[in-house]
Amino acid sequence: MSEDWTIRSATGDDRPWIAGTLAEDLSRNSYLYGVAPKLVANLAASVAAPSAWDVAVACTADHDREAAGWVIYRLVPTLTIAYAHVEPAFRGLGAWRALRDHLGLRDGQLVGVVLAPPTAMQHARKKYQAKHNWGMVLEWLA
Repeated sequence: MSEDWTIRSATGDDRPWIAGTLAEDLSRNSYLYGVAPKLVANLAASVAAPSAWDVAVACTADHDREAAGWVIYRLVPTLTIAYAHVEPAFRGLGAWRALRDHLGLRDGQLVGVVLAPPTAMQHARKKYQAKHNWGMVLEWLA
């Protein structure tokens, strides 16, 4: 339920966590099979760095406001999600739904997705009009 979560913008203190979880997730992404771990870590650091992309963090709504997940996105010209992550301990508890609601993403909506692995893209295509924009990675490699 959305009331169990608070959504806030990422802070400088969040960036190492975001880059680290992104690097770990990307290291298992079959699209990056054979890419040196250092290059994957550099890509993750570039994506997590402050840029034209927004970053929202889902936190528990209780007193300690523990960070549970994040999403890197752009709203215009079309909602595009670079990557989303929810900590394993919080999966299935509504953190992604709260982030999705924050973005205004609805079932059947057109959404661009950049770094998602094949299984995540398969799920996104069933739920949304997800278009894989893998070429946008070049922005972070430049």
